[in-house]
Amino acid sequence: MGVLVIAELGATGFSAIADRDGDYTIFNLPAGDFSVTGYAVGHSYEVATTTLTAGGSQTVDLSLSAEPPGSVRALYVGPLKA
Repeated sequence: MGVLVIAELGATGFSAIADRDGDYTIFNLPAGDFSVTGYAVGHSYEVATTTLTAGGSQTVDLSLSAEPPGSVRALYVGPLKA
């Protein structure tokens, strides 16, 4: 099961999928202060923060949250045909 990892800079998100070992790389990020978290079915992760300098790289390890994950389910009901 892969984990979707999202790094957010303001209202812009950048993403990657972690491999089986939990390793991930998000490419082409601008410099700035990022909030990083992960999403997977049945798991929630703490939000980590990091500052990335121009041309730099950072290692961000995500920790499982003690809070149980929530979910939203939607069902689309299209127009009824006569």
